[in-house]
Order: sequence, then structure tokens, then C-alpha cells
Amino acid sequence: MLAFRCFAAVQGIIFRNIVILTPTTKEASMSVFFKYPSRSRLLGTLGTVAVSALVLSACATENPSSDSSSPASASASVSASAHASSNKSSSASPQVSEQGTASASAEASGEASPKADAEATSSDGQKLEEIYTGSEEMKNASSVPVDTEEVKKTTELVNSFENILTKVKAAPSAAPSPERTADPTSDEEAEQQNVEQARAVLDDETIRSIEAVAVDSAAAEFAVQASEYALAGWHYEGSSTVVGTPRMTETQYKGQPARMLEVCMDSSSVKIYDENNQPVKDDNSPKRSLNIYTLVQVDGQWKIATHDFPNNPDC
Repeated sequence: MLAFRCFAAVQGIIFRNIVILTPTTKEASMSVFFKYPSRSRLLGTLGTVAVSALVLSACATENPSSDSSSPASASASVSASAHASSNKSSSASPQVSEQGTASASAEASGEASPKADAEATSSDGQKLEEIYTGSEEMKNASSVPVDTEEVKKTTELVNSFENILTKVKAAPSAAPSPERTADPTSDEEAEQQNVEQARAVLDDETIRSIEAVAVDSAAAEFAVQASEYALAGWHYEGSSTVVGTPRMTETQYKGQPARMLEVCMDSSSVKIYDENNQPVKDDNSPKRSLNIYTLVQVDGQWKIATHDFPNNPDC
């Protein structure tokens, strides 16, 4: 698992997600909720979930051939968002990440293949190994109906985060961004930097709303994406839906029983606007993509714990 990877999602893309559900106790520390994501999306795109979907299509939509196996669905990288300047110029603004959300064009077909047939390959034609958390378990996943409880809960949580992005308050132009004194050398340090940088531009209400739908690295991703919107003065409209045939398998998350789901989400109804109410995403960008989510149960409520993408996000 690559540390310090930027969280990205393809803006206006349909995502196929993999989710792990597990029971856990509520963490006392805020830092636990703002942990760095398990995988970096070094691709530009939905700064949420649309989380920013991941919100920013700025990332490349090509599968990396190096140690980054994240797909082309992308949002601004976590590091990029962390360093985003309060200057709201297009060059400093976050990438549009429709994280948990998936936006697809109106022309996108209503049927998504239950599983992407094409396999991601490196520049020399070699098949790339999946390295996202739970990739081995997903090899044995079975197809499940769209109305399966876990699938519906995943959609609900993703839509809840998208709703958070519709209400993110713009960060004061004079608000200073915390400076990073040194590059993080561990996941813990990266987690803490994420917390500090996100909290510097987000109001308490937004942070509480994120904690209501996510924990651990997913909360960190969502916070970073929300801070990108705040810094850029963007606002989000619409919500994503699950299409095609989801897959699910039982697994473990932090030593506890869990379920992992793979779903294809359509975010064709998602729109992202800048501070001047002008659309900031390319309508010709991909509209569907696969996502990987880990869900944990906190005080009897399911929450997203991690989010990732397979090498080939097509669906």
C-alpha cells in the first residue's frame, strides 16, 4: 500500500466501488478520522467524492505504470490539496474530485458492465497487479443486487458526502495555510498533516458532518476534498447513483469481520461550479468509474473508512 497518495476521483464519473463493512468502536481522537487514504490517486479530477468525485478531472485518466496503480479517475491529490493556496486562481484551485460520487454524461448508457473486462497494463504490456486494500479478497467476490443493504448504505454515505460539498463555506482569502516543515515519514505524520491542513480552512460544522459519514483515511480524504472546495470557492450540485451489477465479498478490516463491495456509480447529474458560478468540469470527461470503499460500523452506524480505485476504473 502506497503511503501519502493523493485522493482523487474522476469528476463527473460513474464509480464502481469496493466497500468494506466492519463493526468497530468509536475513536476518541480526531486524528483517527483524518488519516491519509490507503491509496493515492495521482490522477486529476473530482475533489470529492466528487470527495470531490473525487473532485478533479485534472488528474490523468491513464493507469500509471509505476508504483502508483490508481486509475484514471481522479481528484486533486491529497498533497496538492494540502498545499493549496488560499489564492483562488485556477492554477491554485483544487482539482474537481467527485469522490464518492460518480458523475456520468447524459449520454452515458444506463447499463454498466458488472465488471470491467479490460485489464490495466504497463507500458511494456505487462498486467498490473492490484494493490488496493482487499484486492485479493475481491477476486472471490460474488455479484449482488443493487438493492442489497450494503450497496444501498454505500450509496447513502456517498450521497451524504456529496451533500456536504454543496454547503462547504469558502475559506477566508486571508486565512493562512499551515506550513509543512518537512515531508511526512510515516502514515501517522501524514495523517496529522492532513488534519491540520484541512481544519485550517474548514468550519466545525463541516468537520462534524464528515465525521458523521466517514472515519480513518476516508475522513481524511473527504476533509481534504472539502478544503479544496473551500479554498477554490467551488460548490457542488447533484448526486451519484449505483448502476450495473455490484459485487461483494466477506473480508477483514483491522482484525474485524467486514464486507467488501465493488460498485459502478454514475454521476451524470453531478455539476461543479466555481466562485463565479461557472462550470469547472469537462462534460466530455469519463462519467463512470470503479471505486473501492471500506465501511466500518461505529456505534451501530455504517461509515466509510477507506476509499480507493482498481487499476482499471472503467465500468
